[in-house]
Amino acid sequence: MIQDFPRFGRIELSDRDFVESHTSKYFPYSDFNFTSLWVFDTRGEFLGSSLNDNLAVLFKDYNSDQEFYSFLGDNQVEETAEALFELSRHRGIKRVLRYIPESNLQDRDFNSLIVLEDRDNFDYILSIDSTIALLGKKYAKFRKDLNRFNSIHGRSLDSRILELGDQKVRNELLDFFGVWLKSKDAELNIYQKEYRAVQRFFEIGDSPEYISFGVYKGNNLIGFTVAELLPGENALSHFTFCDNRYRGLTYYTLHKLCSQLKYEKVMWLNYEQDCGVNGLRMFKQTLNPAAYLRKYRVTERG
Repeated sequence: MIQDFPRFGRIELSDRDFVESHTSKYFPYSDFNFTSLWVFDTRGEFLGSSLNDNLAVLFKDYNSDQEFYSFLGDNQVEETAEALFELSRHRGIKRVLRYIPESNLQDRDFNSLIVLEDRDNFDYILSIDSTIALLGKKYAKFRKDLNRFNSIHGRSLDSRILELGDQKVRNELLDFFGVWLKSKDAELNIYQKEYRAVQRFFEIGDSPEYISFGVYKGNNLIGFTVAELLPGENALSHFTFCDNRYRGLTYYTLHKLCSQLKYEKVMWLNYEQDCGVNGLRMFKQTLNPAAYLRKYRVTERG
């Protein structure tokens, strides 16, 4: 359970209201979204604390397992950062705050802090209307691959909303992991975190704010995506898994998801960060993001 600073506690399902009382004040940064905090904490190592009425979190880097602190909120920003630096020093953690949202820092000058952009962790914000229309040269790659996919596979596909509360659907999505791994020529142990993340998602329970869309070829699931409806005409994409043998399927799945989100009166989709992975960055650039939610690394001056 999330504690008051200087104590930190494991983030539990019962902390959802507390977390969302903070996140609802700001743009929907993916790292602090409650579902993301719960789902991607696959080993129960993320810790939370309330510090100066900000949400402070101890993260572990998804790739390196390196611990670091971050926080969401614009209250006593400099004092909050200094408290986390001191705690980092005490625990032997590198004194660098990461995933710091731009909303924490806007219109402020800091005497004791050095603030640097963290491009690898910018969230990509897609316009729902533009992603459906795909007009102009900026969407050429998206449009070309989508049209090619439709011309080859379109008539043989069945695309449908998935009922995430149905145990048969849950089992089908978990079983699809084997298909996805085979299409990537990979072993489960390499992607154990992703598999566990989907399992943890199901631990949250069925809820109307989650939308899942599946694509079937015959009776076989070949791709699915999960997104969450958020306040302010926003949504956040949590998972997309597609059989890589079908070129253009990821574009097709995203396009179908955006059409459903349009029906739900969503205008903006957070498609999360690229984590500095070259192939992922190249793909997300072809989506022509309307904006980025910028994040920063913050260190001590002097």
